[in-house]
Amino acid sequence: MRAGLAFGDLESARRTVAETAEEALAACGLARPPRLRVRVRAEPAWRAPVPPEADVPPTAAGATPGSTPRVSRSVTATNRAALLGVGAVLLVSGAALASTTRLVRDRLPAHWPRLPAGRTWLDGEALGR
Repeated sequence: MRAGLAFGDLESARRTVAETAEEALAACGLARPPRLRVRVRAEPAWRAPVPPEADVPPTAAGATPGSTPRVSRSVTATNRAALLGVGAVLLVSGAALASTTRLVRDRLPAHWPRLPAGRTWLDGEALGR
């Protein structure tokens, strides 16, 4: 039997898997049950369980063993600035398309309905009907 462990204690997980597999084999009622081998492997994202904070000695930079690394503020600020820039470009592009500026209006297919120049797609009078 092979099992992957994403979190928790490896040894207790190995015992639990072995006990459960033995119970399942016994419940099958086989005359000659197969030999059971259990292998519990830690998944790549597995981290050792962290003891309660009272038992954790402080480490360098105030991090605790097994805690996730913090992203620097400059990386976070850069990501947010890039996201803001992309959002602004999408907002302006969407507004230009929704308002059907002359640049867009001239390139629309001929069979699409066209609005007069002074009218918008959504107006209160049309929505009220």
